[in-house]
Amino acid sequence: MYVLYGNIPLINSMFNGLKPAEIAPIIIALFKIGKKALHGTIHIVVAKVAFVCIFFFNISLLKTIIATIFLGLIVKAINHPGSMPRRLKNKFQF
Repeated sequence: MYVLYGNIPLINSMFNGLKPAEIAPIIIALFKIGKKALHGTIHIVVAKVAFVCIFFFNISLLKTIIATIFLGLIVKAINHPGSMPRRLKNKFQF
């Protein structure tokens, strides 16, 4: 429909009006997931840094996920040294 009638101002404004209706459920879901997943200050900081890296610095999502995994392993090794898997204990000893 947009391809055929997208040049008509009424149809174009109608599709532009749908954009906020599409974004609203995404933002609501983001807040719901954030309340369940982000428990501490470190989680919130990591989520914000990851967003800035992806959105402003155009770093790929895969690189951001890998960096976050390594950061989580380092934080876990520092806070709970006995809980690391045996094969990782030798690599992350502090």
